[in-house]
Amino acid sequence: MGLTLYAYGYDRNRPLVDKQGILVRDGRDLVQALINRTGGGSGGPNVVVGIVAAGTSQANATLLTGDWNYVETVPSGTGVLIPALTVGADCIVFNADANPLNVYPSLVAAAQGGPVQIDALGNNNPYSLSVGKMQWFRQIKPFLLKSMQLG
Repeated sequence: MGLTLYAYGYDRNRPLVDKQGILVRDGRDLVQALINRTGGGSGGPNVVVGIVAAGTSQANATLLTGDWNYVETVPSGTGVLIPALTVGADCIVFNADANPLNVYPSLVAAAQGGPVQIDALGNNNPYSLSVGKMQWFRQIKPFLLKSMQLG
């Protein structure tokens, strides 16, 4: 389970350590997610390259797993899905292919009480990321992502 999913998928009644203070599986998974989230302990972002966009809807788009996501292959009409984010968290997406890239808001957050909107695009609608561009998506409210063009 990735760090951003702990807020939604973790059973808070299960301990992270046993009676001797040794990490149990959930504790180890959380520590690993924290290490991965901070660039493997370097403090840098988790950068994922070689991403291939897929699917033509929010339900079947490629799930992004990095802080910075370099999408290299974008078949026409396909997209990627922003992972579940907590308020204040962000996700950066680069479109390195020759087709526009549909960037969909998280399905997990939608399952937590409401549809998610990117900017003023309407609930669950994709952001169309132009060829050669990079976009920064930040979770401003539980069901609202704001974006900023970076290049």
